[in-house]
Amino acid sequence: MYSDLKELDIYKLEEIIQRYPWYVNARVALLDKLARMGREYFESGVRASFIYLPNRKVILRRIMAEIPSLVLRRKMVRTLA
Repeated sequence: MYSDLKELDIYKLEEIIQRYPWYVNARVALLDKLARMGREYFESGVRASFIYLPNRKVILRRIMAEIPSLVLRRKMVRTLA
């Protein structure tokens, strides 16, 4: 299907997610890109993907490890946990 989701831009990832809403890897790749853009983008992306993410803690830890400058509000961290 898609060989490397990290190479796709945000618009292409959103297109894939619209077509395949349960495609978790595309959602994680999108959240990773949104996190690099800033906290507000990431938090809005998480809210939109909330129901589709099977293990939010693991995904949050992975993204926070890759982007240590990403600082989330406490309320968002509690929501994700």
